[in-house]
Amino acid sequence: MKAVQGDLFMLDKFIFFVSKQLMLIEISDIHQVAFSRVSADVTSARTFDVQIITKHGSEYTFTSINKEGHELTDTSLKDKKVH
Repeated sequence: MKAVQGDLFMLDKFIFFVSKQLMLIEISDIHQVAFSRVSADVTSARTFDVQIITKHGSEYTFTSINKEGHELTDTSLKDKKVH
């Protein structure tokens, strides 16, 4: 999925973010995921944000992800039992 700062990939065991600096977050290390700016309202923004909090307390926020990727991201994380 395209995000403003780079590309976000939902892999089987990792979330991989490609930008100027690569980031790899292990799925088993995720404590919580929060979505923001997600609305069914057609007039709202075309993007959403994702905040990932790891079990070690690190926080990562990915902004301006195309809304078309929300359902895929949400389903992928639920399938992996991520809250």
